[in-house]
Amino acid sequence: MLRKFSKSALAPILVTTIFASMASAKDTPEPEVYTPEQYTEYLIQLINDGDTGATQTLEQFNSLPTTKQKAFLSFIFSEEYVNAMSEMLSGNETSSYKSSNQEIPIEIESSSTDQVQANQLSAGAFAARANQAASVSRSEKLSIFGVDTSTITLTVSWEHNGNAAVKPLQVIQGHLNRNPGFTLSETSNNSPGYISEGYFNATGTWTMRATASLGFVSDTLGINIKASTPSNKYYYTTSTKKNMNATNGWVKY
Repeated sequence: MLRKFSKSALAPILVTTIFASMASAKDTPEPEVYTPEQYTEYLIQLINDGDTGATQTLEQFNSLPTTKQKAFLSFIFSEEYVNAMSEMLSGNETSSYKSSNQEIPIEIESSSTDQVQANQLSAGAFAARANQAASVSRSEKLSIFGVDTSTITLTVSWEHNGNAAVKPLQVIQGHLNRNPGFTLSETSNNSPGYISEGYFNATGTWTMRATASLGFVSDTLGINIKASTPSNKYYYTTSTKKNMNATNGWVKY
């Protein structure tokens, strides 16, 4: 049986619904975007806290015209930023971000460094010890308009006999983050690594997560390295957001 409501009875219901909708809208915070002045203060605080590399980021940011500074800040406080990290790990060197109906090119840069640990042994001792210690690193760095923002680095050490890896030594993770819109932290690694079929294998993962004002946006990033000798090494990267895994293939570097 349908009940009829008078206009006077519907009025309180309608008013309540409107106020409930207004309250719900207020409960959903707008993403916080820094002004150029706030981002400058943020970088200065990082420098004061010991991040000396933030000095370069500050110089890079200050060299941008105001229009690019604002586009930069809008980008780093958007979900597109974590998408750009995934794009970087998938091997893309450029991307774009739509702001004010304009396609803004976003520079994506990755880099790698190598370092071989020298053996401080006499000729006789070196002959008696066939194994050599080695260390290599792989870094992935995101740069927006030439401003360095986030970097993840995996550094690995092992021993080899000149042809094959024979003993795992250490796996070390590192990261730099100069984006107040996202946190970046080390999640796990498999130190000291392991040997398989003459190759040393190591892996490290990082979690990138948006700050509260952006809502639940996150990604797990990974770098994997395998090497027999410092001159014969490979890597691949992973991203849960891009559903990237080992099937992307090993890349020699």
